[in-house]
Amino acid sequence: GEIYAWGANSYGQLGIGTTSAFETNPVVISSLGGIPIAYIACGSNHSFAVSRSGAVFGWGKNSHGQLGLNDTASKSFPSQLRTLRNVRVRYISCGDEFSAFLTLDGGVFTCGAGMYGQLGHGNSSNEILPKKVLELMGSTITQVTCGRRHTLALVPSRGRVYSFGLGAAGQLGGRKPSSASTPQVVHGPWVSPSGSAVVPSSQAHCVINRIFAGGDHCFATVTEKSKHIPSFDCREFVPEMQILVLNYDYLSTCLKVSPKGQVDQEMFVYLETVFKSLACINGSFLLANEEHYCCSSKHHGIDLDLSEKTFSLIGKFENQTIKDVIWNSITDDLLTKLSSSPPDVEALRIYLILPLYHEFNNPKQHQKLHKPFATALLNLKHPASRVISGWWSSTSNDYFERLVIIFKSVVSFIIRNQKIPENKTIFYDASLYAMLEILMFLHKLNRKVESGLKVTYDTFYLPELSEFMDVRVDYLLWLTDSGTHKLFLCNYPFLFDAQAKMQLLQTDQSIQ
Repeated sequence: GEIYAWGANSYGQLGIGTTSAFETNPVVISSLGGIPIAYIACGSNHSFAVSRSGAVFGWGKNSHGQLGLNDTASKSFPSQLRTLRNVRVRYISCGDEFSAFLTLDGGVFTCGAGMYGQLGHGNSSNEILPKKVLELMGSTITQVTCGRRHTLALVPSRGRVYSFGLGAAGQLGGRKPSSASTPQVVHGPWVSPSGSAVVPSSQAHCVINRIFAGGDHCFATVTEKSKHIPSFDCREFVPEMQILVLNYDYLSTCLKVSPKGQVDQEMFVYLETVFKSLACINGSFLLANEEHYCCSSKHHGIDLDLSEKTFSLIGKFENQTIKDVIWNSITDDLLTKLSSSPPDVEALRIYLILPLYHEFNNPKQHQKLHKPFATALLNLKHPASRVISGWWSSTSNDYFERLVIIFKSVVSFIIRNQKIPENKTIFYDASLYAMLEILMFLHKLNRKVESGLKVTYDTFYLPELSEFMDVRVDYLLWLTDSGTHKLFLCNYPFLFDAQAKMQLLQTDQSIQ
């Protein structure tokens, strides 16, 4: 899931945040870290990346608005095209100084330089925002490709190729070499799969498979019309060309490896790759039938039932090597990559998926697992934190209760092991503090849910507190503490059950 770029960088077209004459070595584009990228496109001096759920990022030269960002300033960092967030872009082709976007439902948007009509809008003006090519509406486009200053689009159902833009060299395939600012039919010897043709059918003998646009020329690869091979569709992602994800069927083969058996190299590499990569995890368990598109604070796009099923399968693995590689990948690599301001909502799916990992049920692992996870979540900038609030609030009551129990058991485990002496309260511990803050976060969410409480108040109670400390001491020290910001349980009153609250009231009364 990492993207590397190299070569000329005078307009920031490598997306690494700087401009320079060139970079000879591949450099990782770190600002896209954690986003599951599905497709990359490059123009002459600008570049794009599309995520699995349709977020589009552009960077590089923007003198004619070819990045579609509503301005003409070049960008050295990937910038999101917010206007395309919900149109479900699947494929992008870039020309010299313009860009074409193909959507899942077969629509085409273009932006950038338009002086030769290469945008297909019927005029020669530039567009700084992606605009739909209205002339192509009503047809399902499956391929779009840009030459230097011209564009081709394929409608396989009709067996037609449309062209627009600069045509002085005959690159539009019309009857005479002239430019066109709206889509024109390319007259070639091909038919639609049903047999209708633009040219007389006696001359038509083939079906188009793929179209390509070069500098000032075009190619089409064809198949015999009798063979009925479906034409290539740019909107379909070839699984072998996509980043790895957590796959239930593949992981179930790990169950067959005996506790002390040999793990084959391919399985080892797969596990290490996926569990070390934020992008791979964030691209896993997406809802079927493209329901995962339009990812937002109200819609995470993840099939949580499938996630749960997969992680309960992982919890059954018996082979120690497999368990170790998953544990080490998550704790040594994955958790260290969590950033306070992720580049996109899709990079936040990790906060929904990871708590399903069975080791979260083991409070002994809090230093290596719970603490870094909780700290990363608490350090998220406000917009990202708001998204997690929305997502966690929308989960099932069972999932929400699971979160409360996970973090509460760590609090209980740490306090029990502190062996608090008489007349003292809890000692400061970074893990303990992070767990208490996460529980406070969950408690606020629990009260905010419109449909009533997600879990009952007593889910947050720690009735065993009285076994290993005196809450009255905590209360007295808390009362007399003047802003030293020490750690007191009284700052987290939702942990106290009725008995503890009664003790506190009696203590308060005695003081009064």
